[in-house]
Amino acid sequence: MDHGQYVRLAPGIQLSSESEHPQAMLLMRAAGAVHLNQHAVAILELCDGSRSRDRVVVDAMLRAPGSLRAADVIEFLDAAQSRGWIIEGE
Repeated sequence: MDHGQYVRLAPGIQLSSESEHPQAMLLMRAAGAVHLNQHAVAILELCDGSRSRDRVVVDAMLRAPGSLRAADVIEFLDAAQSRGWIIEGE
């Protein structure tokens, strides 16, 4: 069982898929939308408040075996947090 901080999308942030675009977008209330690649989408989908950061890293690598390294997932999570896309809390 995971203990500690759980990762979730920040308030006002949501993932959206549009049928005419193969890539998902990250929708932000104030700043509009950001187009994401498939790895970013897979990682952010795991940020649902039910997983710790470590669990998100493991689960992301399991979803994309061989194509995602732990360091890449951690770097993306750090960037997403600094941009205010995700938050960590109890």
